[in-house]
Amino acid sequence: MFVLLAAIIVGGNNSGEIKVHNRISKTTIENVYWGEVYIGGALMPGQETEYFKIKASDEKLPVAHNIIFSVEDDLPMRYYILEKYELDKKGQLNIELTFFV
Repeated sequence: MFVLLAAIIVGGNNSGEIKVHNRISKTTIENVYWGEVYIGGALMPGQETEYFKIKASDEKLPVAHNIIFSVEDDLPMRYYILEKYELDKKGQLNIELTFFV
């Protein structure tokens, strides 16, 4: 019985991890989401989140989502990144946010 239980616990670890790095100069980003999953907030330029674990119970991996975040300025704005970022089972995803002019 113990061997079966251990196999279920180890075999059920299908989570992945995401880290977001703010490389947008002179801009603090807030309320960063990967799809509907909250990753972190209030990242000043050059700062990054810790790895945020996406549990298999929260998302069926692999799956891809857009990044959504806010910028508080004179006029608060919400940004939606068109590119989708895919996270695999047991994968690590590093996302660097930057603007190209």
